[in-house]
Amino acid sequence: LSNANGLNNLDVLGIHISKQFSKFFNSYTKIINKQQNTLNVLPAKGTKQSTIVFKREELKGNARLKECISNIHSNAIKHHFAKDITSWKYNSYNAMLSDKPTKLKRFEVIDIFESVEYFMKFHKEKIKQYLNCGVSPQ
Repeated sequence: LSNANGLNNLDVLGIHISKQFSKFFNSYTKIINKQQNTLNVLPAKGTKQSTIVFKREELKGNARLKECISNIHSNAIKHHFAKDITSWKYNSYNAMLSDKPTKLKRFEVIDIFESVEYFMKFHKEKIKQYLNCGVSPQ
């Protein structure tokens, strides 16, 4: 990735990633349209909707970071893909609690929560919030 137009490398990388997602979503839409014999399209360039870009958001403070980590781990429950957080194999929750080798920054994440026990408690409270709001798994 070249550093074009005075952009720093992270900006160039962000633009590159956004373009790759755009290509992916366009390809995906074409495949679905072909399978379903429809003509649904993504918003055309120049429209308000086409200006949606994937952006990075700096997470300032541990409170916001804890919320994001918990939201990611709890999404399967929120969207009815799993009944409990440990049964969903596509998140890192179990790996965070495991002793097995991992590329995850397990100790850094647990340190944000201050302990394994609080990590687990924080997630349980997030799931209770979903359940109390009527977002319960089926």
